[in-house]
Amino acid sequence: MRPPPSRPQRAGKSASRATAPPGPGATAGSGAGRERSTRVQRRHGLLALLFAAPPAKAVEESPYSGRLELGLSERGRIRPCPSNYNCVSTSSLDESHASSWTAPSNESTTEVCELIKDYVLKEGRDRKQAGPVLVVDRLVSDSEPERGRFLSFDVPGTFKGEPDHLEFLIKRTDPVEWEGETDGLSVFFRSSAGGVQWVYPFQTPVSDFGKQRKRMEELRQELGFVLRGCELLECYQ
Repeated sequence: MRPPPSRPQRAGKSASRATAPPGPGATAGSGAGRERSTRVQRRHGLLALLFAAPPAKAVEESPYSGRLELGLSERGRIRPCPSNYNCVSTSSLDESHASSWTAPSNESTTEVCELIKDYVLKEGRDRKQAGPVLVVDRLVSDSEPERGRFLSFDVPGTFKGEPDHLEFLIKRTDPVEWEGETDGLSVFFRSSAGGVQWVYPFQTPVSDFGKQRKRMEELRQELGFVLRGCELLECYQ
């Protein structure tokens, strides 16, 4: 006799559930879970990078990061302006350059220095502000007085409560042989803002709208100094 044909075995309910393809709801739920997990991992990674990296120095990355060094250079000259443009100097070679002055020919070094001191120190008192301070008054070299005399002042500033800095070097120099030139002493200078304000969130310094240049021009006119190497009338028109 032939054995009875075997019947196909029916899968149980558990087997059906195991082999059945996931429905639309299950797919959406698992996708959302994976997306949340990815976001969390990315967030943790960013936090790890931020805490592991050394703090960025905004001052070093700024195009206006030059440090203001006070006093004369090693060669006994007025220093140029740093990259902060709220400054004018007779030693700068860019837009912060200002022409040096020539004092009247009948005035000595002592007289020129006293004129400058009287004007600068009187200016703050007239405006009823915290008065300017004479910081330095000395010869550049005691053994070589011909190298000139150096004056430095701290005056009421514009930004962050820091004083502005005025520096002068008064000395006799070789003539430049311009028409109309006088043989008076030469006056070299720098006027610089002592503080800087930034435009948030950019690293853009706030301009003082030419305050340093205006200050020095007012001083020159008041004391009767002329622009060195440019004594002709058309230089002032």
